[in-house]
Amino acid sequence: DFGQVEADPAGVPMVVARVAARDAEPRMVQFSIVLLGPADPVYPQRTYRFRHARRGDYAFMVTPIAREAAGTSYEACFSHAT
Repeated sequence: DFGQVEADPAGVPMVVARVAARDAEPRMVQFSIVLLGPADPVYPQRTYRFRHARRGDYAFMVTPIAREAAGTSYEACFSHAT
């Protein structure tokens, strides 16, 4: 579980809903992580700081991609050379 800490000092609880590999060029690794957060409020696309209880703090850009009764889904895309 992640807590998004920049938008709210108390943290906004988010859980990893899925991780997916993406097609990439040779010598490139790409994947995305979809996080599920509360339905309201919907946070705009930007870079946020996240805190994981065991892994520490991270900063990455997320984009809201879906809003359902269960909450709002946000996607973060990553790529790096191999």
